[in-house]
Amino acid sequence: MGFTKENVMDAPVKFYANCDACGETIAITEDVYDGDDFSCPDCGLTVSATVDENGAVYWNTFDGNGEQI
Repeated sequence: MGFTKENVMDAPVKFYANCDACGETIAITEDVYDGDDFSCPDCGLTVSATVDENGAVYWNTFDGNGEQI
């Protein structure tokens, strides 16, 4: 899964995620499921989705070693 800054302009945004490392706001243009990972277009770190039993989406940023930031 992935996206670039260029192609998010052409698709409707479904979610916004914030990278905890650099502060970039990431526009997600696809459905999000528990465990989905996205790469921050600014710093390249992984932003991962956690979806709870009520459908709420939470975002966590992980460094290159898999440690949560």
